[in-house]
Amino acid sequence: MNLDPELYSIRAKPLDSIKAHFTKTLPQLGWGKSGAEVVLDIGCGPGGITMQLVLPLFPHLKKIFAFDSLPNMIEFAKTNIFHPKIDYSVGDIEEWYENFY
Repeated sequence: MNLDPELYSIRAKPLDSIKAHFTKTLPQLGWGKSGAEVVLDIGCGPGGITMQLVLPLFPHLKKIFAFDSLPNMIEFAKTNIFHPKIDYSVGDIEEWYENFY
């Protein structure tokens, strides 16, 4: 699969359900209230949601490890959505799961 990250990023606002999950549900569960948190973002795409919603949710964030299975998404994120607390990498969670079990 070869998706164009620039076309993927055209949507300026994430789906309302995703935004509500990050801004309302997770904080109610205590996310973002402890210090030095490490977050794993699986399927980060071109990085927009990681930067716009996930990063601000954690005021004491140590690091976000953001993965996507498509190399062009990660390259776009590294080039255009850089932040020192976000580490973008190519990875396929389904492949890891199959190798683990």
